[in-house]
Amino acid sequence: MSEVKDTHSRNPKPPWLADKLLRWYFHPWTLEDLQGDLNELFQERVLTSGISRARRLYHRDVGVLIFSFLCDDLKAYFALLNIRLMLLNYLKIAFRNIVGQRLYSLTNTLGLSLGITSSLFIIFYIQQELSYEKAIPDHDKIFRITFNNEEKNWAKSSLPMAQAIKDAIPEVTEITRLAYKGAGVLSYNETFSEV
Repeated sequence: MSEVKDTHSRNPKPPWLADKLLRWYFHPWTLEDLQGDLNELFQERVLTSGISRARRLYHRDVGVLIFSFLCDDLKAYFALLNIRLMLLNYLKIAFRNIVGQRLYSLTNTLGLSLGITSSLFIIFYIQQELSYEKAIPDHDKIFRITFNNEEKNWAKSSLPMAQAIKDAIPEVTEITRLAYKGAGVLSYNETFSEV
């Protein structure tokens, strides 16, 4: 009979109420690590301080853990609340400055809107210039012949030059000629329109 040992007193369990509270509050992912660490600490305290003191300290540790996590949640909530209050305060100050210094605010607003508008016009103009003829297939193979004079560069050349270029350069596959004859009048069924 002396060989039979009491396994309950040899491997005591942590208090069920604190353990249940721990399982209720923490997510299962974090619960396993926290519960494992607390159980190891409980078993060590049972061996060094006794079971009743180990249970009291286990209750205290669970309470401290829950309180600290609750405080972290409250800190995050109050930080978010502080950000909202800070932004609301900034909006109030901005409104008061706009109302109090109308001419200065109007000048700043007009300058900002003029700057943004000019920037957008410049961006759209550059975008349009860079995308010129990009919709045409093989747009990188399109060239325009110009005529250089001492005074100016003209975007025109003589009419027979097109056929001469096609005959002289074998890489040239297609050629077209553009001509501007000035404004004219188009008439159709007794109606006239300027072209």
